Amino acid sequence: MTIAARSLPAQRLDDGRASKAAAALSAIDVFLRSNQTPSFIESSVRDEFHYNIGFLKSVSPQAFTRAWRTPLAYLFSRVCYESLHAAGRAKTPNDAALEHLGVQYGEDWQPALVKFLRKLNLFCTAAALNDGVKFSISPGLHCETPFTIPSTGLTIAKENSSEVQACTLFGTDGRSVLLQVGSKNLSLDPESSSNDSTLCCSRCPKLDAGEQQILMQPYEISLLRTENSAVLTPDNILDFQRNSRQIFQAALQVIQIYAPEIFAELKDNLQVIIAKPRELGGITNVSDSHLPGLMIASLLAEPYELADTIIHEYYHNRLFYLDELEPLLIKSDNGSSADLYSPARDDLRPILGVWHALYVYLPVFRYWAAVYEDEHLSDHLKSYAADRLARFGLHLKIFDAQVDLKHEAFTEAGDKLRRKLHLEVEECFSHLAAMNIHPSALPAFECDDDGSIRPVTASSDGRHLNVFEVVNHHIVSHCPEPRRTELLSMIEANCLH
Repeated sequence: MTIAARSLPAQRLDDGRASKAAAALSAIDVFLRSNQTPSFIESSVRDEFHYNIGFLKSVSPQAFTRAWRTPLAYLFSRVCYESLHAAGRAKTPNDAALEHLGVQYGEDWQPALVKFLRKLNLFCTAAALNDGVKFSISPGLHCETPFTIPSTGLTIAKENSSEVQACTLFGTDGRSVLLQVGSKNLSLDPESSSNDSTLCCSRCPKLDAGEQQILMQPYEISLLRTENSAVLTPDNILDFQRNSRQIFQAALQVIQIYAPEIFAELKDNLQVIIAKPRELGGITNVSDSHLPGLMIASLLAEPYELADTIIHEYYHNRLFYLDELEPLLIKSDNGSSADLYSPARDDLRPILGVWHALYVYLPVFRYWAAVYEDEHLSDHLKSYAADRLARFGLHLKIFDAQVDLKHEAFTEAGDKLRRKLHLEVEECFSHLAAMNIHPSALPAFECDDDGSIRPVTASSDGRHLNVFEVVNHHIVSHCPEPRRTELLSMIEANCLH
């Protein structure tokens, strides 16, 4: 029995964002040439920005689009626009902008904004490389390795090391990246052996997604100054991407087979996947509303489970996009207190977190339903798929009930989508019985990082627990009263009837 997908028509989710980012560039240029420009932005910086806008208009549309569709371009235009809007009113930029500028609230942020504006040179260099034309930066742009030229997949770094090396970027001759380290001029060509012993220029691995390619480029977040940058700390992080490519490619093929409608959309919108060891960085998987089309995913050796992760994170990206089109939560509730239980977390979550969970678990549930119905699936994967369906079916019922507690937090558009998702949850849960999947009678399994699937056992006597018991135990351990009793009664009614 196939569960019908309930998603928006396939679309390029970044089309509106790329247009908005390009419009923001023009608006920033107009502002910088007006008499409203803050005095701390010198005329040389304003003139350079205006020149760079002209250069981007001169390259081919394909070269510009390729450079400007990147997650970094959206981040750059958004941070510049929001910061300059605040500066024009003699205000301090918002916390998110300050974070990306690399300063704390109360610190002197103006110099950081000036440096950030000059990073447009990176995108001009990318467009020039894409078009095979020259672009010169004068004065040169101070950079610290390792860093990437956005959209190109190129990494400038010390060979086999993430050690920081200060350098100055002077642009490109259309083929090579032109830099200076100390008094030494370098021309780094990724297609030849001309790399210098000081620095090297290499290409990151790429994933094939139909006619598209997805970069495995960890330095696509090098403009950020956030804790997510912790994924970049180990040496040989690019080697880790190369070594992870095969399993990520297999996961994409799994999605193409079992969730073709998701793959058809994902391949046009997902631009960067950064693989990381699960234990590194204090994070597991990450999507960021400031970096649409990019995800950080922990490596798992089981492609079916990794496919689950990719779908999950992609739909976070998707919901960010929908909220950008039309706000789904009342603004004051976006930063609301963490007071909601989530079956997917050990800590309490704000409404935004539980709302996202409800949205992303629905396509993941449908994916596992398609996997489960494959007659050629191995026994251990069949058992694991059954666990995922039973467990995520209960999770969805809980997410839906928790979101309903905060129904007043939604805008009209958000409430319309919330009601639609409620119907989809009921439909998914009803299919569990039709597939003869009963959480209270189904053994629970987990997938370890090495890809092995193991039974979930009781710590007291080693007994193999069922899915209902696992979900029930999590509620008892992590959900405060009086909601605990209410949720326990709800899942009992759905599992033990």
